[in-house]
Amino acid sequence: MQRVQVFEELSLRLRPDGKGAYCTEVVQSPYGCRDVPFDPQDLGFPLETIPENLTLAVRGGDGTGRDLGSKPSTTQGLKLSLTPQQIGDALFRALFRDDLLRTFLLCLGRMESRPDHGLRIRLAFDPTEPELRKLIALPWELLYRSETRDFLSRSPRTPVVRYLEVPRLTAPADPGDRLRILVAPTSPRDVATLDLEKECLQMKEALGQDPRIEARFLDHPTPATLRAALQDSEFHVFHYMGHGGRDTATGEGFLLFEDTRGYSQPVSGAVLGEALKGSPRLRFVFLNACRTAQIQRDGGDPFAMMASALVLAGVPAITAMQLPISDAAALLFSQRLYSALASGFSIDAAVAEARLAIHLANPDSLEWIIPALYMSVPDGRILLPSIMNQEKPESTDTSSREPQKVSNVGTLVKDQGTVGGADSVVLGGSGYVVQGGIHFGRPNRNESK
Repeated sequence: MQRVQVFEELSLRLRPDGKGAYCTEVVQSPYGCRDVPFDPQDLGFPLETIPENLTLAVRGGDGTGRDLGSKPSTTQGLKLSLTPQQIGDALFRALFRDDLLRTFLLCLGRMESRPDHGLRIRLAFDPTEPELRKLIALPWELLYRSETRDFLSRSPRTPVVRYLEVPRLTAPADPGDRLRILVAPTSPRDVATLDLEKECLQMKEALGQDPRIEARFLDHPTPATLRAALQDSEFHVFHYMGHGGRDTATGEGFLLFEDTRGYSQPVSGAVLGEALKGSPRLRFVFLNACRTAQIQRDGGDPFAMMASALVLAGVPAITAMQLPISDAAALLFSQRLYSALASGFSIDAAVAEARLAIHLANPDSLEWIIPALYMSVPDGRILLPSIMNQEKPESTDTSSREPQKVSNVGTLVKDQGTVGGADSVVLGGSGYVVQGGIHFGRPNRNESK
């Protein structure tokens, strides 16, 4: 599987401009660029119309699924007024304007002249800024360049990443001879039944075809058995399958695990983060549950929902769902994603490959839009090159590269209380701008796997 060897960075931070509006700050780029305004009114339609149009386009009005307590969709009978292309084009034109559009086109030209290069479009947000909540919630995966009819996030050469700025340090893990995945299929007896047995069989069959991937499936997972499994063996990925929801009293998002009797036990993002901490090689969490990608929009704790809570807990990368997704699309997405990771792809390029796989399998489906990738590592590198990947690793020769802006690095501290240990350190978190990763020390490749 051919992969991009080097990614250029176009890192954009959306922030309030102090005048009641917003601006886009270019944090990192091969070319200089001044800040440009971002005005949601330039979209040409109210932000509130996007969710219902997106639900209609993706699910045909069927808003039920793994969203616990979901009600029949209120969009049934409504007519689609905005296509995904129209939404994506409006987002693109509002974001890439004036000097920033010229910078984007220059970056594309630079990338296209180098076949092994890609352009990572990183959208950085400070989730503690209340004014930004509605911008974080926008479907940035739809960014669409109408001139070339390209959805940017569907190409492994132009991945689009949501980057939440949190003060965490994370190291890429050594995967050894295979990618190890811990799968938790949960279907408590007191909630709507999911056909997880069939889904697990299909997943085992699909992943079993790749000798570089090893998956372990938990039976009737409880928080305690999850923790025990993580302590018993080292995994790089935690994959959840089940119901998601939100506590209306506290505003917290949660997943349903099982208790010792097989009944439902809600587990918040903060609690799940605690269960995952101390897992030295865990670098990625896949949440196959509805609406786990959502961010609090109505005030309250910005880290109360599942994806943001896990970012704060120190998980370097999380894929979560914005809407219900079909079992077939989720299976294809995860299979292609894990195969790409095992081939040495960065996590954002692997997600783009997985989006493309859904599109190629069913061009009429828009379910490739549903997964959202949240990262807290700037370069997308969650795994080190290993013996399972014989391709040439991403170049570390910077002699021909242009200088990059690095700011606010701050004081390095030994990693404590974060998912994943630190044989080496890659700078992440607020203000850390790194191309290709900055590594300190060498991983001990003689450690037992």
